Amino acid sequence: MPIINPAIQRPWIAPRYSRVFDGFEWCFWIFAMLYASGAIFTLAIVGKPLVAVLGERTDAQEHNSMVQIFWVGIYATFMLFATWRLPSIYPVLKRNAGILVLLPLAIFASSFAAYEVDISMRRSVGPIMLTLMGMYIAVRYPLKEILFMVAVLHAIEIWSSVFTLVFLGNLGVMSVENPGTWAGSFIHKNGLGHAAAFSIFMFGYMATRTHHLVKAFWVGSIPVCLVLMVGAHSTTAFLEVAGLTAVLVLLSSMKRRSDDFSIIIFTVVLIVAICIPLIVTFYAQILEGLGKDPTLTGRTTLWAHAIESIAHRPFFGYGYGNFWESPVPYGGRSLRAQVGWYVPHMHNGWLELLVDIGFVGVIIFARLFFGTLQLALAAARKTVEADYFIIILFCFYLLIASVSEAALLRNDVRQMWLTAFFVACQTQLIALRKGPEHPEMIGPARFQRAVRSGRRAG
Repeated sequence: MPIINPAIQRPWIAPRYSRVFDGFEWCFWIFAMLYASGAIFTLAIVGKPLVAVLGERTDAQEHNSMVQIFWVGIYATFMLFATWRLPSIYPVLKRNAGILVLLPLAIFASSFAAYEVDISMRRSVGPIMLTLMGMYIAVRYPLKEILFMVAVLHAIEIWSSVFTLVFLGNLGVMSVENPGTWAGSFIHKNGLGHAAAFSIFMFGYMATRTHHLVKAFWVGSIPVCLVLMVGAHSTTAFLEVAGLTAVLVLLSSMKRRSDDFSIIIFTVVLIVAICIPLIVTFYAQILEGLGKDPTLTGRTTLWAHAIESIAHRPFFGYGYGNFWESPVPYGGRSLRAQVGWYVPHMHNGWLELLVDIGFVGVIIFARLFFGTLQLALAAARKTVEADYFIIILFCFYLLIASVSEAALLRNDVRQMWLTAFFVACQTQLIALRKGPEHPEMIGPARFQRAVRSGRRAG
């Protein structure tokens, strides 16, 4: 049965119907996150043949009316839940939302800098609504329940991909772009690779919380993720796993308060300091030795032209989601003509944000992002819970993925649920509860004082 945050009361519902309503709401959020992840439903509605022919050029979010109808239904249902519980959730959000409110405002404000204001405003609805959803989920459910929901989401993604590959044959395999690679229940192999990479750590976390057959399920799902990564031929996914494993080793050393922790940190910093100049100097030879294109399949050329575009509109960008259709000088159409190929996005999360919402929006997002990481690190050091490890790993997962993919606040399948989960984690951290006997939530200043005093938080 879903665990409900005791700080949120059940308004206007008779006690005998309360459990049914809570269960329905819990299932709704699983469905909403699954739909936002781009697994199963997008494949069923849009269809693999369409995506196989057009590749990443197909914007399934806008060119299919059924996709839009589902989104309208999800937004309407969320607004219904939020309205019913507004008397309970508003005081908590008012005290603890803080800088989170500035993010949707920055996204909306950037629309007025767009060449086509109406299109930019329409596309900004997605990240704004998902930001609000993340804030609602954080207030509605405890952190452990949120992480359990995310684990269930990934389990559905992974096992539905296995089902698609085993029983539906070619539907789960790319046919034109990267032919023969696995996409599973996603419309592109990269979606499967990213999902499998983060699932390994989510399943490992759930295995530490469960016992017997349930534990065996989570543990047994981990090698399945590895097999799917191999079939997807996703290099970024393997880099994510390697990077998150290194972070997890460092976090474990920190958790044990090992005397060697400072030595480990120093060693890592030293290795990075030595490797970065070598990689910068010999990256072309390194990539050629690995059988990769030295331009990262045109990414380095794209990024060089992107910097020029950013320099011409540095503060508010070209309007959220409007850069690539913009005919203005140094806009997306001009950039595509310069690089000589159809560019779906910047293939870098931070550059995509800069052309969308400019330095003003990026500074707000960076403050939220690194603030989340800072609070999670502080909580991980002062508590015995492993929950904060997942938030830390998730932040690093976004950092690694954003190097070669537009994985930050992008109005696209797979990236959309990341927005909601990130905001939920941020809201939980800045409004950390004092304990089960005090279900009300506390602000970041009190939390930081509690951490500095050594008191167990959460």
